Amino acid sequence: MAASDCAGLGIGAFFPFRRRLSMQGMLALGRLLRRQPGFAGLLASTCALGLAFSFVMPFLSLWGTKKIEMSPLFFGGFMTLNALSAMVVGTVLGRWSDTRFTRRTMLLLGGTAGLFGYTGYAFVETAWILPLIGTTLIALASICFSQLFAHVRETFAEAGEAGLKLGFLTSVVRMSFSLAWTVGPAAGAWMMTVFGYRGVFLGAAALYALFLAGIARFVPHRAHPPRDRAAVTVPVWRVLVRGDIFMVVAAFACVFAAHAINMMNLPLLATQVLGAAPADLGYIFAVGPIVELPLMLWFGQMAAHGRQLGLIRFGAAVTVGYFV
Repeated sequence: MAASDCAGLGIGAFFPFRRRLSMQGMLALGRLLRRQPGFAGLLASTCALGLAFSFVMPFLSLWGTKKIEMSPLFFGGFMTLNALSAMVVGTVLGRWSDTRFTRRTMLLLGGTAGLFGYTGYAFVETAWILPLIGTTLIALASICFSQLFAHVRETFAEAGEAGLKLGFLTSVVRMSFSLAWTVGPAAGAWMMTVFGYRGVFLGAAALYALFLAGIARFVPHRAHPPRDRAAVTVPVWRVLVRGDIFMVVAAFACVFAAHAINMMNLPLLATQVLGAAPADLGYIFAVGPIVELPLMLWFGQMAAHGRQLGLIRFGAAVTVGYFV
């Protein structure tokens, strides 16, 4: 559906209810998913990656400001450097993964970096060394999420012929990541209570080890298809100067910036202003993903039928309401 077609849909663009899945349809989709080779193992690997994220993210700001005793300015700079490094690494390695290296290679690289990076966070307590770990190993580990979806798009694109839309498949993978957040923060909070922050980071490192095992088992080595030598490679800056592309990138950056601010400050708000215990963060961060799970399947089906713009508008409106 083109943007011009969606512009006049009004409230229908926000609530496209016309297509619904029956229970029989869901069971049929489940059977089709099971027939996709390696897909179940890929979901398990994605869940392990989500658990690693959910172990660490709710407690980073508390760890940095309370355990390591970083100042708010130092911690903000630390997180900003990590994010900028992840952006640069993701851009460079993303291009290499499209041309020189396979998705499997990149996923193994990212998983190994995550294992060693969070092990470093567990044992290093010197504030000026931690940014070195964050801007190298943790930045490398950040490529795993995007490379997983790139692998799904390339490997299961032909699944549409069997009755599965690619948008639905990617939503199922995204849902397995969200599933980890229903139990991960609570498990991370328990780990922190019993073993301290070191236990949280070692738990995340162990989950990256499980992720690596899943990638080694279920993601095959797939050579890139031959490239058309006549194709012209357009520099990134030339693409970004296009008005429509620039606006999409800017909007995407704003969304991630807002959620990053929320992720860093919500634990501090809950513990320092609202009086919650650090262990309560597990429940606070688990509520959203529990509600998100059925919505991911439903919205995935709607996205597969060309309703992406309406869903994005609806999501933006709900997010504004949440922050207000």
